Amino acid sequence: MSKKNIFLFLLLIVLGGIYLVYFTSFFQKPSVRISARPRVERSHRSGKETASVSFSFDQKLSISELKVVALSDFETNKYPHALWNLVSDTNSIPLKGFAYGEFIKGMKPKVAKVRPEPLQPQTKYRLLVDAGKIQGQVDFELPNLRTEH
Repeated sequence: MSKKNIFLFLLLIVLGGIYLVYFTSFFQKPSVRISARPRVERSHRSGKETASVSFSFDQKLSISELKVVALSDFETNKYPHALWNLVSDTNSIPLKGFAYGEFIKGMKPKVAKVRPEPLQPQTKYRLLVDAGKIQGQVDFELPNLRTEH
């Protein structure tokens, strides 16, 4: 091979590598898009309001671990306190979404018999989801509850 052919071949290899890195997801970790929907519900019997949040994914996932932490704790601590932390018991069923604190078939608390801690209005939280090689996260905040006068 001539020097010109070797140079063109090496240039082709470099350009192909640049294309793979910048224009494909070949070297990126798979991720999932998560939506958080905070809402306020009013009880018909008592008239009291409660805040809750539900999450949905852009695809069905078999979650291996999910964790909800206070965002301020997550940003300042290496090991933030988990308000809700579930791990896959065996094989969790593929989900498109769930609500905070809900029982999820095939999952159990990471620490036995620990229940989800209540979320506070006007506090920012982060949901972290692992589903095998797929990871995702979303920040959310519960709405403020109206107080009765």
